[in-house]
Amino acid sequence: MDVAMIDLLTQTPFYDRDLAESIAPLVDRFTAYMPRFHYEPDYFDGVAFDRTPGLVEWVSGLGIKNPFLRRTARLFEYALNWQYLLFKFRRQPPDLVHVQWLPLLSWTEWEIHKVERLQQLGIKTIYTVHNYRPRRMSPQMWPRYQRVYKTFDHLIVHTHSDRTHLLHDPGIPAEKVSVIPHGPLFAGQANVDRVQARLALGLQPHEIAFLMLGRLRPYKGLEETLLALSQVVKIYPQCKLIIAGQTLDRSYQLKILSLATELNLQSHVQWHLRYIHSSEVGRFHAAADIVLFPYREISQSGAFLTAAALGSCTLSTRIGGLAEIVQDGRTGLQIDAVDPATLAAGLKRCIELTAEKRRRMGQALQQYVQHHCHWDLVARKVLNTYHRAMRG
Repeated sequence: MDVAMIDLLTQTPFYDRDLAESIAPLVDRFTAYMPRFHYEPDYFDGVAFDRTPGLVEWVSGLGIKNPFLRRTARLFEYALNWQYLLFKFRRQPPDLVHVQWLPLLSWTEWEIHKVERLQQLGIKTIYTVHNYRPRRMSPQMWPRYQRVYKTFDHLIVHTHSDRTHLLHDPGIPAEKVSVIPHGPLFAGQANVDRVQARLALGLQPHEIAFLMLGRLRPYKGLEETLLALSQVVKIYPQCKLIIAGQTLDRSYQLKILSLATELNLQSHVQWHLRYIHSSEVGRFHAAADIVLFPYREISQSGAFLTAAALGSCTLSTRIGGLAEIVQDGRTGLQIDAVDPATLAAGLKRCIELTAEKRRRMGQALQQYVQHHCHWDLVARKVLNTYHRAMRG
């Protein structure tokens, strides 16, 4: 079987790499069409699969600092690579194309036409539905997403709840949707020395460190976390919240910084508002006592699967894929709603656990994903889905 996997904006480089390295040995030919990751241009060096951008990957090497100019250049490159792939596949069509993301779908049907063109060439198409419903969805957008779900030959979702949502549409048959877990990320960084990690971040031995790491977006409950922390530190002044990652934009960054100042949390929040290099992920997790995922909404979270792979104790909202993985009190702690009072109660519950209990919870979660979500299992399930799509 000749398989082409497409993520032409390299939106999930860490997931893409682990998935590609797991699938490539199982098929006759596997090519990942992904430009270099612009934050880490050497991230795909030496990978165990064929990778190409398609035609060009200029932007990652230009060092464009202005976000607007960089996004504009990447979109031009994206469109050019799509056109090239259609030209290439007319001459040498793969058996199957596995699309990871359609990033323009919120604005245009342009990508849908590309998928239909692939199908006209006799190529089977599979789409991984990472997010069943886009955030900040307008009524005009939903029919476009429904059309995508009906166009592809097969759909992959990471959670049973997303499959249930998709099957509410009578135009999508049950046999067209496969549930395949999201594999754990950064498992190779699981043995970072805790003492050294805490020293590097300037944490004192008596401090209880909460961590929020990843792209900082409103749906992740950061504002509610700051409000909750302002209640908790009155009782537990040894708490510190580490916030690490890039914000949505400059205005959102100013908003959360201002909120922390208004709440008088300057001595209780440690900011790392920048891109966190992949090599740093294990250090942040090793330093933290609890990793927070108080999401307002989510299908599945790569950041959560990272915490699971690294054996971190977690506090998360009981929604989406998080609710399907975490057993409250055994493999982590969960809250039912993201409001400051409920979240504050959850934070207090974390603090009151012994260090040994937090360690055992993290280990239990780690063992769960090692057994139920490991990449060999994911690859076998994806391969079965490929075979089903080819027979369809």
